[in-house]
Amino acid sequence: MSQEELIEQLQRENEQLRQENAQLRAENRQFREQVEQLSRSLHELEGRGGKDSHNSSKPPSTDGYAQLDEEGARKRVARNREGKRVIEALHAVWSRLPMK
Repeated sequence: MSQEELIEQLQRENEQLRQENAQLRAENRQFREQVEQLSRSLHELEGRGGKDSHNSSKPPSTDGYAQLDEEGARKRVARNREGKRVIEALHAVWSRLPMK
C-alpha cells in the first residue's frame, strides 16, 4: 500500500469516526434532556405524594382512606360499640313510648 493510499484510507476512517461521533453526541444530548425531564417529573410526583387536604388545596374527598395504627383501630371499634349501645338504649326507650 502506498503512502497516498494509506492517507486516503485514514481520511475515510477519520470522516466515518467524525460522523459517528456527531451522531453519538446528538444521542447523548437527547438522553440528557430525557433524564432531565424525567427527573423533574419524579420530583413533582414525589412532592405530590405526601399531600392531602391538610397540607394542600386538595379537597378532603381526595384524601383516600387513612391507615389506622393498632391503637387508632381499637379506639374506633370502642367508639362504634359505644354508639351502638346508645342507639340500642334509645330504641328501647322509644319502643316503650305510647304512639298517638
